[in-house]
Amino acid sequence: MASAFISYSHRDKRWLEELNLMIRPLVNEAGLSIWSDKDIVPGSDWRESIEKALKEATVAILLVSKHFLASDFIYKHELPPLLEAARKRKLQVLWVPVSDCLYEKTPIATYQSVSPTASPLAKLRGHKRDEVLKAIAKEIEKALTGNLVPHFDQEAASFQAGFAGLAGAQSWAHPLKPLRDRFSDCDSTQLAACFQRAFSRCYPGQALSSRYPDFPSGASSWELFFDYFGDGRGIDQDLLQAWEEQLDQPQASADPLPLAQVVLALVLREAEKTPTSTRYAYSTFTHQGGGASYEPAGDDGWLEIGDGEDAIDQVAEVVDRLLAGVRDWPLQPLVEIFAPLSLLEVNWLERFQVNNDWGERILLVEEAPFTIRSSDRLRMGNKLSGLKAKLGRLQSGQGQWVPPEAVLDPRRLQAIHANDRLVALRCPAPHSEARPRELWLKAVLSSMVPLALWPVKGSTLVDATFHACWSTLGLGPSEASPICPDLDALLHRRWQAHFTEPSLCQLHLFVDHPDRLPLRDVLPAKSSA
Repeated sequence: MASAFISYSHRDKRWLEELNLMIRPLVNEAGLSIWSDKDIVPGSDWRESIEKALKEATVAILLVSKHFLASDFIYKHELPPLLEAARKRKLQVLWVPVSDCLYEKTPIATYQSVSPTASPLAKLRGHKRDEVLKAIAKEIEKALTGNLVPHFDQEAASFQAGFAGLAGAQSWAHPLKPLRDRFSDCDSTQLAACFQRAFSRCYPGQALSSRYPDFPSGASSWELFFDYFGDGRGIDQDLLQAWEEQLDQPQASADPLPLAQVVLALVLREAEKTPTSTRYAYSTFTHQGGGASYEPAGDDGWLEIGDGEDAIDQVAEVVDRLLAGVRDWPLQPLVEIFAPLSLLEVNWLERFQVNNDWGERILLVEEAPFTIRSSDRLRMGNKLSGLKAKLGRLQSGQGQWVPPEAVLDPRRLQAIHANDRLVALRCPAPHSEARPRELWLKAVLSSMVPLALWPVKGSTLVDATFHACWSTLGLGPSEASPICPDLDALLHRRWQAHFTEPSLCQLHLFVDHPDRLPLRDVLPAKSSA
């Protein structure tokens, strides 16, 4: 069977998805095989998977952009064997111009592009882009069926000659028409959520009403959006493009969720307090392949936190560096932040921002699944066996929620560490009802429950909404025993449901893995400064 290997930067994953949609009939009807790192089986050796796919490929497809050319992973692990195979066994190399870049300064320039380099995909929109993708798919089909010639055939040449006219055509009257034509079957919830996400990215910190007065509250249908933006107002092109990009993203599914393939861990511990600041030591780790061991990531140091507001920005810089180190790996990162007691209640969901694949500042919860764990628990070795027993019952659904009367009583809560049937905790009461708060948080940690949910400070959650949250997270009906077969899958579910369920932003989700603990002896010693 003819097989194609797709090489791309993870910062260009939306273009991989666009191409896969267009060439799907080649797989379904023609029986051709298209491989990318999305096909790596979770838990398998990703290097071996890539090498095997390259050896079996007859065609290599490169999605070339500035990100592709700047990727150390591609430069070191994919391009060398790929170009060597092209030289030795005549592997056919096709490349797609994704964005403007200095491709002519690389060996890629010696191979024929399958679409005009003057008009890369990133410059196109709507049906124009689909026309180009269709032409690219035809070139890929010719290569896989042995009919490719080393230059554009007449059809491709005609396409290139007429491209300028196609790219400049503007045949629609309403600015939303091409978007509606592409996404006419999008459900109302996703349509509205994607618009809100696009607006937040284009105009961070701005209220929707300040930019678009009289915008219909709860607008969630194409008709409402058409009426508003077609009434002489128009819509900013940046917002329109961001909205399209959001709608292009894969939607949440009820199917089983993939496990994390790489875990990035940041461990913070309070080292020193002064009258004006707190000094935290931090260490970073990575963890792959489903095992329990962590390896040091080499980014260790100190953070000087003047107050709670500064903590998020400084911690985000460290997490940014961790994410940047695996951005082009064929792996889905999951971020674990081990926080000391003083940082457990920072509102990480609504304020923690990192860089995304395009260099934009977005919330961490948009970029990757993540969880807050307790760095204090790393030093509770004598109680970790109890945590493991509780997790087993949580995974099998044979445990119980901590009774409400014990949840708000720190003394009773702390004492349940020996009761392996009490496996999860939910505290729907307003933040002010559990006093003193620090004592309550210490009791939560000492209880050794592997799962806890409680409202963030200042939360407006009502009981009914709070009770709906764990059903959204797949923890079962509120009156039943909690069940969570896999904590990583729970974090993926929270990640995917974040925008369709805004109430999740007001909820702390604390999970713990008794078998996944960073090496404690690697933590920096207490500062003498």
